[in-house]
Amino acid sequence: MRIIHNVTVLPVSGPAIREGAVALEAGRIVAVGRAPGGDFDSLGLGRATATATLIDGEGGMLTPGLIDAHTH
Repeated sequence: MRIIHNVTVLPVSGPAIREGAVALEAGRIVAVGRAPGGDFDSLGLGRATATATLIDGEGGMLTPGLIDAHTH
């Protein structure tokens, strides 16, 4: 599992998620939510986050599922 954290998540619908995180398993998004200060409990993944590879988004913006920001 990989978790991209320390990002503002821009979902397709709904408001932006500040201090957000996106969890990926086998190339698929398995959870999206707030993770202030690296607290991943809100993602609902339990202990799986303890062994996850953490990727610091360095305060950037992330749109789950969007591969190319220049789409039409």
